[in-house]
Amino acid sequence: MTGEPHRARADLYGAQPERTALAWQRSLLGVVLGSLVLMLTALREEMWLLVLLGAVLAVGVAVALVVGRPRDGRALERLVVAVVLLGALGATLAVAQAVGAA
Repeated sequence: MTGEPHRARADLYGAQPERTALAWQRSLLGVVLGSLVLMLTALREEMWLLVLLGAVLAVGVAVALVVGRPRDGRALERLVVAVVLLGALGATLAVAQAVGAA
């Protein structure tokens, strides 16, 4: 009988917690892969600061992917910051390439 309330609670939520965890993992993995693409492109253009910043972002997010489990609303805030940083670094690289090509 002690397992009954736990099973009822698991039936109530279904697979939602697992889907949420998988969605977090996909999002973090996407930021890591995007950072690696940014680093490789910046490396080809010899933009060492962007290579360094991309590496810091990739390592930070990879550590969060391996170690952390999102348990609060702050995890979403951190993910949004990582995505915005990746976008800003990518935009900086694009502008630098456009200015250099002109």
